Amino acid sequence: MIYLQLLVSYLKIGLFGFGGGYAMLSLIRHEIVDKHSWLTSGEFTDIVAVSQMTPGPIGINSATYIGYTVTGSVWGSVVATTAVCLPSFAIFLCIARAYAKVQFKQIRRKRSFRSPSCSGRINCRRRPSASEF
Repeated sequence: MIYLQLLVSYLKIGLFGFGGGYAMLSLIRHEIVDKHSWLTSGEFTDIVAVSQMTPGPIGINSATYIGYTVTGSVWGSVVATTAVCLPSFAIFLCIARAYAKVQFKQIRRKRSFRSPSCSGRINCRRRPSASEF
């Protein structure tokens, strides 16, 4: 049950945490300390300090550390870290797919206007000679 609550909490944090890791900290504090009472305020402050010292984004580092602290296992870290990254990845994937479809349609549309006779007319146009420059 705690894994499901951790997953839902970090999915919300990942979905609504605009502005990077430091902007996520208030959402993380609300979910972890105030709403679920998994950690005390002092423990959360210590986790934020350790997350700042370790290399990498603070939002992901704190999710990993809080997931481990709350569940007591590595699987809590995996769930929390995956859940905080999943919304951004899904949104990026949807935008990339839509962009690829638009690009493919534009390329297809450009090629459909070109018939063999059109290509011949383009290639047979009068080219200026060297004396005209």
